[in-house]
Amino acid sequence: MGVYKDVERGTWFVELRYKNAYGEPKKKKKRGFKKQSETKKWEARFLNSLYSDPEITFENLYNEYIKDNEKRCKKTTLYNKKSYFKSHILPYFGKMKIKDISALAIRKWQNELLKNNYSQTYCTNNYLHFLISHSNFIILNKIHVLYLEVWVEKNQKMK
Repeated sequence: MGVYKDVERGTWFVELRYKNAYGEPKKKKKRGFKKQSETKKWEARFLNSLYSDPEITFENLYNEYIKDNEKRCKKTTLYNKKSYFKSHILPYFGKMKIKDISALAIRKWQNELLKNNYSQTYCTNNYLHFLISHSNFIILNKIHVLYLEVWVEKNQKMK
């Protein structure tokens, strides 16, 4: 599963394995992309069309995430996640639809946290990343790209 370079043709292709709505395993292969970035965008759009309802609000997604984590986490871990979400993430993203969450919106949210003197590690926020990943919402890799590029150096401030 992933994005690959076809050396013979000089193009990129994507190969995916997934389960359809009935739980049946499926394969998908798409060839002929000129750029790796185009291939990744197509892959994200395809997976997004399979799994996500872009009209769902972030708060509804959070509620599904918490229900699932009640069975998988220790009580203290779950308490910490709920506390963090309720204090820092839901007030900002709660009413937004998943499709409207962009890299810019996440950066603005992180800048708000920085204004309140939270650490940079705190602002990169694994919880937000895990929630999106857990729920199979691939918002055209916006979260993943931003998550990796936000902090280049430990003490560098966001601009």
